[in-house]
Amino acid sequence: MADPAIAIVGAGPAGIRAAEALSRHGLSAILID
Repeated sequence: MADPAIAIVGAGPAGIRAAEALSRHGLSAILID
């Protein structure tokens, strides 16, 4: 099974903070601008 990933729409400051928070919990984030 592949590692879970979450898509975040919007690569602005809030999107980057969300990606960092997900990373701290072991999830991968895909930023879509």
